[in-house]
Amino acid sequence: MRNFRKLATALMLISFIFATAAPAMAAGLADITSIQGGNGGMAKGNASTIYFGNYWQSYKGSGATDAKESYNYEGIKWRVLSNGSGKTSLLSDQGLYADQFNSTSVTANKNVWGDDANGISSEIRTTLNNTTADSGFAGDAFNAKEYAAIADTTHAAGGSHDNSTVSSTDKIFLLSIEEAMNPDYGFANGTGTTPTREMTATEMAKNVKMYGNSSTALVTDGTSYWWHRSPGSTAVSEYYIDNDGHSYVGSVTDGYRTARAALNLNQ
Repeated sequence: MRNFRKLATALMLISFIFATAAPAMAAGLADITSIQGGNGGMAKGNASTIYFGNYWQSYKGSGATDAKESYNYEGIKWRVLSNGSGKTSLLSDQGLYADQFNSTSVTANKNVWGDDANGISSEIRTTLNNTTADSGFAGDAFNAKEYAAIADTTHAAGGSHDNSTVSSTDKIFLLSIEEAMNPDYGFANGTGTTPTREMTATEMAKNVKMYGNSSTALVTDGTSYWWHRSPGSTAVSEYYIDNDGHSYVGSVTDGYRTARAALNLNQ
């Protein structure tokens, strides 16, 4: 009996150690089988990464370089920007495909990311959130179970134009310029050059024109450019990050900048 009590006590202690040593993870994430561990801990501010969803990324080594089928459909790596307060905020580690913010066919509000009230939506927002396979990112990257785990996020566009206060509710989105200067997310404050905002594009993004875009991702000195959802100072300009992490404002029709996707997961 005495030995049995000692064994029971030891087992309880071991269970306690494993429970307290487990990395902090959002409760809802345990139901998503495609989430794989990254560099540990589900921390925040780019200190941790996870894999969620799948997309065409690395080259298989054979096949036409301008066809997405020649690239491996593999887990998407995400940086954990924050983890707490009911959500886990993620930003794709790389630029996943090149796209215009809006094309020349858009006749008004070219720099508006999205406005649910008036039905205005940028082309890049529409493509990111399109759930039809081969027609949009959400449909190509997430299965039904994964998509259901993505939270609806309501936010303003940010930026410096009258349209900066326009609000939208999204599953998949781009960071605002203000979010890309948030030290809590691991970025340097201010709009200047910084490696904290530098980003590479996937091999697929550099070689394949997706969703009707006429361009592939531009690469300069090994790094690429990524869009924000924030309008610039004119009706046809939008904020973006250049290859060395500097924030600029450019034409919404430039198709060589990438969609660096962001989302929030339900906890």
